[in-house]
Amino acid sequence: MDVPDANDDSFGIEVILPDGVKTAPCCPHGPTLLFEKVSKGGEKGRRFYACSACRDRKDCHFFQWEDDKVSEARLLAREAENQSKRPPLTQQERVKRSEVNL
Repeated sequence: MDVPDANDDSFGIEVILPDGVKTAPCCPHGPTLLFEKVSKGGEKGRRFYACSACRDRKDCHFFQWEDDKVSEARLLAREAENQSKRPPLTQQERVKRSEVNL
């Protein structure tokens, strides 16, 4: 049986399912997920938002603590950055264009 050591400070990450009240911030890949750091002892840690598509921070650098107050200027800058990194056409738009050109 695996019994955690009292000095063991290892942890895991849990995904917190949305309650429908709060909207998640977006990164260039779309809406983010809310995560919570949890110790082996079951103690809950601070919650944070991270990219839902990329599990490696090298692929998407988005990170925001849940309780951070984000200014309007920062929100506008983030949206501009997200728009600049999105493809010009969605998959649906590309399919429609290819059907018209056939």
